[in-house]
Amino acid sequence: MSQNAVIYARVSSERQAEEGYSIEAQLDLLRDYAFKFDYKIAKEFIDVETAKSAGRTHFGRMLQFLSEHPDTKILIVEKTDRLYRNMRDYVDLDDLGLTIHLVKEGEVLSNSSTSSSKFMHRIKLVMAQHYCDNLTEEVKKGMNKKASLGEWPSKPPIGYIRDKHNNQLLPDPIRAPLIHRLFTEYSKGIYSLKSLTIFAKNIGLRSVNGKYVNKAGIHRIIKNIIYTGKYFLYKGRLFDNCIHDPIIPIDLYHESQNILNGGCTPKFSKRNFAFRGLLKCEFCGCSLTPDIKKEKYIYYRCTQYKGKCKNTVTEKKLADLFGNVLKKIQIGSDFSIALKASLRESYIDKEDFHKESIKTIRARYDRVRSYLEKAYEDRLDGVIEEPLWRKKSQEWNHELHEIDIQIASHQRANNDYLEMGNRIIEVANEAYDLYLSQSNHERRQLLNNIVSNCTYGDGSLCVTYKKPFNWFAEGSKTEKWRG
Repeated sequence: MSQNAVIYARVSSERQAEEGYSIEAQLDLLRDYAFKFDYKIAKEFIDVETAKSAGRTHFGRMLQFLSEHPDTKILIVEKTDRLYRNMRDYVDLDDLGLTIHLVKEGEVLSNSSTSSSKFMHRIKLVMAQHYCDNLTEEVKKGMNKKASLGEWPSKPPIGYIRDKHNNQLLPDPIRAPLIHRLFTEYSKGIYSLKSLTIFAKNIGLRSVNGKYVNKAGIHRIIKNIIYTGKYFLYKGRLFDNCIHDPIIPIDLYHESQNILNGGCTPKFSKRNFAFRGLLKCEFCGCSLTPDIKKEKYIYYRCTQYKGKCKNTVTEKKLADLFGNVLKKIQIGSDFSIALKASLRESYIDKEDFHKESIKTIRARYDRVRSYLEKAYEDRLDGVIEEPLWRKKSQEWNHELHEIDIQIASHQRANNDYLEMGNRIIEVANEAYDLYLSQSNHERRQLLNNIVSNCTYGDGSLCVTYKKPFNWFAEGSKTEKWRG
């Protein structure tokens, strides 16, 4: 008797669907597979959406359908990358107890699959998500490049508008005077943020959406150094080469900050403790903070913020406990070799994807370049006037610059995929040895990359391993995948 199955196909953008990444090709492959193994196709689900966008419509409908039809337990899909967008998708499907057929990868995954197969599949999923995140990161690098040239790369803050010709910030003729007035009044020291919010409403300060600015928005404005025209803060980094005009003088900004901060200055410890900021008390949830006794013995004790607590441990004991935590992610040379081989197979698919993507992007580059050259000839022939030529050439040159960033992003992401995967495996095996030889600062960085939610109590250390190190630890504990 034929078993019911569903088919899922996806391309990661509408452009892919239009330019050769055919849904029909996927469906033909999956239908032939179902016919070959005598599966009855109960329903087909298709998504044409960006891989990082929230809420794939038909993926969600597929989950609902499978939940409502417990007799359908087979899911047929081209390969791992077509099925999952993130870890949440994996968990949702795993909860349904399905048998998943990955046609191009020649794999069938189910509850009865070996631990080794499941482990390999999870690592591939983590690397696929890492690739997606890395590609996003490379695009962000292009934005950081703009920031390094003094150009604000994001949405203009209230008080500025963007010049359509050169993409630079310009003071908003309506809101910029109101921003200046806001800083002037606040620097007098007579307003709280709540009363300043009321003042902003009274003078007519609104966002670009026409709404009054709330207290949190006023706080962001007063803190924002971009209005000085000398500096701006982007992604935690301060840039000092702004190319936009100021709305307020730098002195007025500093006066406002003094009032906003109440004259308080942050305090920093001179001692570099190994586990500062990593630990919580298992009993009350307060932080464990380091303390020195007799100028040489280091203890970590509960801050007792929520009441009396005697939870205390020596730094030496913590060092041993964290060392044992790192030992648990060692997977051994034999399995490392097998895992790296699996990643190389997955890398081939990524490489093909990048080649096709770059080919498509370069075709768009050639089209825009031809527009630019044709317009230049028309300007020389007097077909178009100089103002129109300047406007269009700026737009096209800006688009060419954006395309260059996309091409570079794909090239770097493709190279990083395999390198990062291999590095994660190496870190898992070398973490303990590195830990023994590192300084306190380096130890803390290493632990922050591998574990989180660390608690201590009654001589025991509990941690949560970050992905994919949690699977290394799980595999090391059960040792099932070693076979």
